[in-house]
Amino acid sequence: MKGYAVYRQEGRKGGRIQINEQLLSPGETVYYDTVPGPGAYIYCVAAVDSSGNEGLSRPAVGEVLDIFPPAAPTGLQVVADTGSIRLAWDVNPEADLMGYRVYRTVGANHDDNYVLLNAAAIRETRFTDSLPRNAKNFFFYKIAAIDSSYNMSKYSDAGSARMPDAVAPREPFITGVVQETKALRVDWLSNAESDLTGYHIYRFQPADSMGTLIRLNNSLIKSEMHLFTDNRVEKNVDYRYFLTAVDSAGNISAPSVPYDGVFMADESCLLEIKRIKVAAKKDGTIRVSWRVDAGNEADYQGCILYRKNAPANVFKAMTILSKATGYTDKFGQDDSLFYYQVRAYGQDGCAVKSEVIEIRK
Repeated sequence: MKGYAVYRQEGRKGGRIQINEQLLSPGETVYYDTVPGPGAYIYCVAAVDSSGNEGLSRPAVGEVLDIFPPAAPTGLQVVADTGSIRLAWDVNPEADLMGYRVYRTVGANHDDNYVLLNAAAIRETRFTDSLPRNAKNFFFYKIAAIDSSYNMSKYSDAGSARMPDAVAPREPFITGVVQETKALRVDWLSNAESDLTGYHIYRFQPADSMGTLIRLNNSLIKSEMHLFTDNRVEKNVDYRYFLTAVDSAGNISAPSVPYDGVFMADESCLLEIKRIKVAAKKDGTIRVSWRVDAGNEADYQGCILYRKNAPANVFKAMTILSKATGYTDKFGQDDSLFYYQVRAYGQDGCAVKSEVIEIRK
């Protein structure tokens, strides 16, 4: 016998090739083969005589396992959006790559706390994590690559993001409007949001029937406050207040339910509006007249006539302060229902209101 020839076949359909260039000597019974990659290989050994005749052995199968994991993914980018966090990363180069696994943890980047988000490996290099809109945590992400032999790479570098706060605070609740010596105090219940930064307070201008608002606070009212003192009030004027709450992201709540208040005149005020009359004229105007009993004429400043065209609106001043006792109102042609009130003012700051008179055009 001249020696041995060793043959290898890759899979059942592959071609058989001799892998030893020189025949093994008759005394050699071991051969080491370096294969191109993982997989199943079929081997045969042939005994060769000096004439080149071969006697082939039975085939034997050898399986080479893939124990080498892919490289850790790179280039992870994490972008937060309202209600979701989007991930993207670079493509791994391995030919036998099966896909990627996405892991997440909350609050801090501790390897032991990461949980798998996708049960099956994904081929894409992007992933969207849908989350509740009100989630305010920091979220950390890592990506791992996995090959067809289920070898998993090391984690990628971590990426983190926090969703923008898109949830406004609850609307505040005003508990009352209290008269003080020279002001009206608005009280409310404190909001419970942990990221609350403060409040804005608004008041309907008493002379504007269109509902124009003014904001009473120059700077944001601190979150720990639960009252505001309005020093810019007049006696016997109806006011309507409401609040909004603001959080650290700048989200503003819906307005609170409005709360009305009036700074009442001193009961010692001697002014009295004896009579108010309202009459519609043929020329389309409305004539309003009244009479004031001032007690001491020297203490009397004058009257202002107010008008509104809906019960919920705020009265608008139609005249300036004067001692006139009548006014002819020329109104828009589309208006049909009006409410009038006269307010009389004394030198000492006291004021009284007449009854509200309703008239239809």
